[in-house]
Amino acid sequence: MVLRLRSNNFNGSITQNMCQLSSLIVLDLGNKSLSGSIPNCLDDMKTMAGEDDFFANPSSYSYGSDFSYNHYKETLALVPKKDELEYKDNLILVRMIDLSSNKLSGAIPSEISKLSALRFLNLSRNHLSGEIPNDMGKMKLLESLDLSLNNISGQIPQSLSDLSFLSFLNLSYNNLSGRIPTSTQLQSFEELSYTGNPELCGPPVTKNCTNKEWLRESASVGHGDGNFFGTSEFYIGMGVGFAAGFWGFCSVVFFNRTWRRAYFHYLDHLRDLIYVMIVLKLKKSETLIWLGFVECPKVQDEKMEELDMDLME
Repeated sequence: MVLRLRSNNFNGSITQNMCQLSSLIVLDLGNKSLSGSIPNCLDDMKTMAGEDDFFANPSSYSYGSDFSYNHYKETLALVPKKDELEYKDNLILVRMIDLSSNKLSGAIPSEISKLSALRFLNLSRNHLSGEIPNDMGKMKLLESLDLSLNNISGQIPQSLSDLSFLSFLNLSYNNLSGRIPTSTQLQSFEELSYTGNPELCGPPVTKNCTNKEWLRESASVGHGDGNFFGTSEFYIGMGVGFAAGFWGFCSVVFFNRTWRRAYFHYLDHLRDLIYVMIVLKLKKSETLIWLGFVECPKVQDEKMEELDMDLME
């Protein structure tokens, strides 16, 4: 199913009923006057979510399944990567959402990350705010992502580096900040893909990252990936645990006479053991010194006497 209402005089908001089009493979509402927010029910579109898609989930189909709904006889012109392309027989491969050049506002719904079969996503030239969803890296088949000319803030999610099929990326002219995640994928794009974000740093942009930006990125990555060891809660818990253990031990030693005597007896024994080890070490060193500087000259004198006797004979 294809819904293409591009470049007309429609206005208003995108209705939630749009999500009931479960077999939709192309949603093109670009160049309109749509306002409001993007519906958070987009994951109900089963074909785009891969639940009803042979290419994303071939195991769900059995021999003799009917694929007739995927056959189109008309030629359709789409703009998946800034260039208009015509699709006919290969339209079966297209999974596309284009909401560009509207007046949409609000955050990008996290549910959009569940569209695992989506190949082209264009939300450029709107008034979108908030951050890029952290789970957008789960859209493994995504080939084109255009979020340019919005008011999106925050850091670029590390998960975007997992989009191995991504060949077109445009995040320009937003309010993104921090280090661009290091990966072969994200560094392969030109600086123009990130221009207009003065707070971005790291390759491929020319601005170098400071230590402060690196620490902020590390904390964000740890929190976003569920890595507890990269969060402040981990260090707070470690400090509290150490303090509780230390003072608990001190309390037991202070109030329990038997434990206190055993503890100090252990310290005395440990002190004596260290003392004996040091003394033995020093004695060994003195023995080596004596062998080197006392016995060696004596041996040399004996050799000189033997040499004199040989000369006299």
